[in-house]
Amino acid sequence: MTRARTLPIRLAPHSGEALDSWWEAVAHRLGASTGDVLKSIGLLPRGASRPADSGILGRLVTLLDTDQAATLAWSAGVTEAEAHAMTLARYDRRVHVVDPQRRRVAARHVWGRARGSRYCPACLTENGGRWLLRWRLGWSFVCLDHQLLLVDACPRCSRIPRHFQATTRHPLAPGRCHSPSEKDSPPTRCGQPFEDVPALTLAVQGPVIAAQKLIEEAISRGRADFGVYQDHPQPSLALFGDLRALACILLRRVPERLAGFVPPEILALHQQPVPKKRRSFDPVEETRPGRLAPQRAATAALAASATLHILEQGDAHQAGAALRHLIRDADGSIPLKVGLRWAHTSPVFDAVHLATLAPHLSHSDQLRYRTADRLPRRPGSSAAPPDHSAGPRDPDAALASMVRPAEPFERCSVAHHPPGPVVLPPAHWRRERGLHHSDLAPSIPGRRQARPTHGAPAHEAGALQGHQRRPVRAGGLPRPRGITDRLRPPPRDRLP
Repeated sequence: MTRARTLPIRLAPHSGEALDSWWEAVAHRLGASTGDVLKSIGLLPRGASRPADSGILGRLVTLLDTDQAATLAWSAGVTEAEAHAMTLARYDRRVHVVDPQRRRVAARHVWGRARGSRYCPACLTENGGRWLLRWRLGWSFVCLDHQLLLVDACPRCSRIPRHFQATTRHPLAPGRCHSPSEKDSPPTRCGQPFEDVPALTLAVQGPVIAAQKLIEEAISRGRADFGVYQDHPQPSLALFGDLRALACILLRRVPERLAGFVPPEILALHQQPVPKKRRSFDPVEETRPGRLAPQRAATAALAASATLHILEQGDAHQAGAALRHLIRDADGSIPLKVGLRWAHTSPVFDAVHLATLAPHLSHSDQLRYRTADRLPRRPGSSAAPPDHSAGPRDPDAALASMVRPAEPFERCSVAHHPPGPVVLPPAHWRRERGLHHSDLAPSIPGRRQARPTHGAPAHEAGALQGHQRRPVRAGGLPRPRGITDRLRPPPRDRLP
């Protein structure tokens, strides 16, 4: 980090703009390279060598520390909150997870995208080539302002925009592709104008637009409370974990049955074959569909529309029936097992999973997994996430709640017991369980406790008088009675 200086011309960021798009716009306004601008505002050291290759620029777009945000605010005239809002950390723990040590989005966690960006040609035309931050999210596939399917790559060089950071040595024109082109000799910048790229127009009332609106609402609110989440709202990050798990099931097992959830044009884009010759700049192709964020917006739209159709059902049982209808084989079997577990999912997804398998479980397993409950769950798991808002629970109160019955108690006086009222369960509760108040009262070491007969009905008095208590040892526990008790000789003073 070097000493920063204020910029002679300041440019306010657009709403929702990404950090690298903003500093490229500032550099274009000043007629300088992005490297000179970043060094002037103190985000790059003066002697930095090839910062685009070292990954410094990518880490800046992902997360800014406190000093970097303060330096940027002082030099460029933006607030620290605006500086942080232009980084991917803005969506941390809501859409994806950012590793603060590596300053990188976790790619294997709920479809996080560490590199690359989709784009809307109409938006780039209107705002002068400014790139929005939400286009980099794995769950962003539609522009709601123009009802267009986001474009994945440049049509000229076939590269994913911003998969690799652009050079910092030369001025960059906004709204054009900055990727190196392999079609030119010698290799140069592609320079394709993105506003001229065609994009697929979608129906306003279609399922893809509805799916994107529901996702945007969950991101803005930070939680999901629709469909199966009505009774048990979940954080938005848990929602995307559930969507990812359902996408893995559908895209791997029954991709051909998802055709009815999207228009034919999106299905055709999803089914386009992958290039046979892999180029050096291509991202790694995932062999297990759904595990990572899809490279194509059409695949993300297909997965999101199908999975949200399941999660928008009224409860877990209806969602399980919808999933069972999609993945059921011709012989009626289901390619799922009760022991399968997915990472980063919510208890609601576990309930949908168990409800899907409920008709195929044995009676004992149906009782074990509470499939008749509104929210089926595994033994030992809670129906909802624990609430820690009230602080830690008192262990003595927790133990008392497990030992004491919940029925209303009566107050009476007990003979052979220290004076004072004792709380006892009602008589019908004791008769059903064969208990007496002496079974519940604390034992006194070295003293036998006899059941009192006063106040008891006549038909119970004889039974109470004939009942003999087992001897009580120190500590309040009955002494075990075994064969040695029957073989022990009587006391010496009672011998004949």
